[in-house]
Amino acid sequence: MAIQTPPQRQLEDRIVQRSLSPLEKKRDQFTGLLEAKKGEFAAALGKVMTPEFFIRTLLTAANKTPKLLECSTGSLYECAMHCAQFKLTPNTPAGEAHLVPFGGVCTLIIGAPGYNKMAMRSGDLAGILARAVCKGETFAFNEATGELMHQTVDPKTLASLAVLDNRGQPTVIAAWARAKFRDGTLSIPVVLWGRELDRVRAFVRKK
Repeated sequence: MAIQTPPQRQLEDRIVQRSLSPLEKKRDQFTGLLEAKKGEFAAALGKVMTPEFFIRTLLTAANKTPKLLECSTGSLYECAMHCAQFKLTPNTPAGEAHLVPFGGVCTLIIGAPGYNKMAMRSGDLAGILARAVCKGETFAFNEATGELMHQTVDPKTLASLAVLDNRGQPTVIAAWARAKFRDGTLSIPVVLWGRELDRVRAFVRKK
């Protein structure tokens, strides 16, 4: 087996470096940044997850969304650290948090499961109720008293009412959520109506 001398290894390293594509170089730089910050991630994550697992989720996110590597280093690190501090895994099927590239800047968008997870950690909640309201269902909400009434309808009934969209799916006209505390009391519901939902959808699509 041939023994490589230091100059030979340096030459081979330079050849490999020159052969890397711009995207591969950015990926290597991102990996180096995450490894350098592993100690900070570990301190923020505590015992919830290992920094190695957290870094793997970030690298997977970058592989699935290469435009993330075009974002500024500062914004990438800031979003990654916020995820660690919130103890949320980004860009996974669980939908806890999303790293979204926008104009060369990485933006953190926390999903509903992420907010639920953080709320449950407080120890004050027994659960969070959240529902979508479909066209054809009975729904009423009194903003003054916080009283809410939602009578759901099964998909077959909705189909018979001819209120499905052009894809054959229920048409969502509103969404609501409320917290249930450990003593059995319920919070005042938060309701998003059609126009508000449209703005959220437009924002996500724009990202």
